[in-house]
Amino acid sequence: MLKKVLTAITALAVVASLLAGTAGQAAAVSGYDSAYFGESAFLTLGPGQSGQFAVGFNNTGSTGWLTGSASQVDLSICLPDKTTCNTTSPNAAFASSWLSSTAYATTSTTFVGPGQTGFFVYDVTVPSAASPGVYSFNGDLALHGTASMIHPQGYYQDVEVPAVGAPAKLACSATPTSIPAGANAAGTFSTLTVTAVVQDTLGNTVTTNSGDTIVFSQAPSTASGATSSAGTFATPSTATHGTFGSATTSSGSASDVLSADANTIAGTDQISVVDSTFPTLTGCPVVVTFAAAGAPTAIVGTRSPSGQPAGVATTSTATATLVDANGAATTATSTTVITFTVNDITICTFAGAASTTGTIAAGAGAVTVNVNNTGVPGTCTITMTGTGLTSGSASYPIAAAGAPALIAFTSNNSPQNVPGPIVLTATVQDAAGNRVFGNTDSLTFTTTTTACAASLGFNASTNTTNAGAVNPYTQAASNGARTVNAWDNLAQTCTVKVTDNVSTATATASITFTGFLSTGANKLTESNSPPASASNPLPADGVATTTATICVADVAGNTITTGTGSTDVIALAHTGGTGTTQVTSSPQTAVNGCVQYTIRSTARAAGGGIATDTYLATDASRTLAGSPAGLSFTKTTNAP
Repeated sequence: MLKKVLTAITALAVVASLLAGTAGQAAAVSGYDSAYFGESAFLTLGPGQSGQFAVGFNNTGSTGWLTGSASQVDLSICLPDKTTCNTTSPNAAFASSWLSSTAYATTSTTFVGPGQTGFFVYDVTVPSAASPGVYSFNGDLALHGTASMIHPQGYYQDVEVPAVGAPAKLACSATPTSIPAGANAAGTFSTLTVTAVVQDTLGNTVTTNSGDTIVFSQAPSTASGATSSAGTFATPSTATHGTFGSATTSSGSASDVLSADANTIAGTDQISVVDSTFPTLTGCPVVVTFAAAGAPTAIVGTRSPSGQPAGVATTSTATATLVDANGAATTATSTTVITFTVNDITICTFAGAASTTGTIAAGAGAVTVNVNNTGVPGTCTITMTGTGLTSGSASYPIAAAGAPALIAFTSNNSPQNVPGPIVLTATVQDAAGNRVFGNTDSLTFTTTTTACAASLGFNASTNTTNAGAVNPYTQAASNGARTVNAWDNLAQTCTVKVTDNVSTATATASITFTGFLSTGANKLTESNSPPASASNPLPADGVATTTATICVADVAGNTITTGTGSTDVIALAHTGGTGTTQVTSSPQTAVNGCVQYTIRSTARAAGGGIATDTYLATDASRTLAGSPAGLSFTKTTNAP
């Protein structure tokens, strides 16, 4: 504030000096004269920011100033020498809708009579690449038509562009600000990008800021849920706002992509951001809109499956889905009849006919019909029409692939909780990667990971249990593909290999089993906090402690966090040694499958060296097959 006051005082002093030097100066044009009246404050703006100047001059002549006529008076641009005017400004890059390249503005009112005050108002915008400094805008009054100066008085106003300061706040924006709620006819979702910018106190982008973690938060109000590229936004409620996304700043900004989800509720959501690296930096909010689907305007056609082999008669489906003007899936307002027509009945038909109809009831959004494919090579195109709707279509290629040359895993739902299943599909392909429909080659599934060989097995994809799972597993392809289940009792990652026993082509896929077994508790595990490298040995000072975390685990060592075993009573006994003492009383009841015991060193004289103590953990609630006598572990102390 003091700086602004001093700047204003200095400016007035300069103007007063200029006026003193020109007070006795005669009017330059007969009938026209002016006297300085006053001006707005100088500006402090950062790159990309805008501001406005205003200056008033009294009409002290005998002629009125009328815009659009020969008596129009303009605020002409002058150079820093304050005598060269009606010229291009050295600060032309700051121009924002100036009157011309040689004038800032004309009077803000149409007519300024003798004795009245005319005001000249113009805007400036600091270029994004402007260097820090003070930029002066010099000017004086001149007749519009002749550029004749009226009464030079040395007017100027300044813009100070300060150096970009330290990060002080965040600003954010969304592009676009509105997307359709729910999925479109193809089952995909519209997205928008939310961008957060790190700014200094003046709103300048701190381009040197990189590496900060920006957390995006969605505070739902009336809109649908959504998904971000870095996390899931929960369906709105008054109780939870979901798990939010994050991104890292680069040159002062960070962005996250927000996607609509299956929720079709319309409304607005408020997105806020915080810099978790510097939590005092907050900003926004920006409001985004999830728009409700409008009335149907068009049809989108789809076909399933995507193709078939030539020479094999099959049945597929064609679906007509209603969409609004934005392409969002919508529902019919009244009963709507859709006509399906094929382009070539030698390739596909509707029970022998070239066309058929389907009805979409009010409130429904789609109708599906069956299509009989003859197996004749070619492309069957189905056109879908409805009164008042833009028609849709779907094509269905029927082509003979080349000879089997490749095999590939085309679906893999890994990871899954053990024992599984993980569902894998292997597809026989020609040299161009096209599925060889109709192929029945013998395929063998196995694992190339030694640790997985004993526990991993395969069976038919229709099986709901792992009964009969074997490794290796051989089955014939059906229509060029084979789907199998992979089962495992261990939590581990395995490489699966499939071999086409006819073409000898092979392919591999990585699958991961996680979680704990449904068969429940099998053994106890023990870990240290701090880790063993830091807590074993402990200094023999009688003060240092370590925490032994003992957990009930499955056969693979996965902690049983729920169900049988997760609340077992775990006992710990100090079975040997004098280097440590057990602080926590025994037994303890497990929480989420684990208990913690604190162990403290005993004080020993220097030179005592390493002392090793043994402990035995047992499950008092059950007999564990994997550790029937309990789990024994050691703790060491050192007296150097």
